[in-house]
Amino acid sequence: MRVINSIGNHDQCGEILLSVALKNIYENEPRVIIDDSPASRHYYKYGNTLIGATHGADTKLENLPLIMATEKK
Repeated sequence: MRVINSIGNHDQCGEILLSVALKNIYENEPRVIIDDSPASRHYYKYGNTLIGATHGADTKLENLPLIMATEKK
C-alpha cells in the first residue's frame, strides 16, 4: 500500500508532521510505503501509467496535463 499525503493550504506543518509520523509508525512494515515528500504534487508509476496526486490549492485543473508532462517526462 502506498500512502500519499498531498500537502495543501490548510495546515502545512501539521500535514508534514502526519507524513513523518506515519513513516515512523510503518517503518518496519514492508507492505506500506509512506511518501513523506513535502512536494505539492506527487507521481506514481503503475505499469505504463503515470498517476498524479495534488491537493489542488496551487494548481488549476486545466493546467495539470501539461504540468505532469513537463515535470515527469
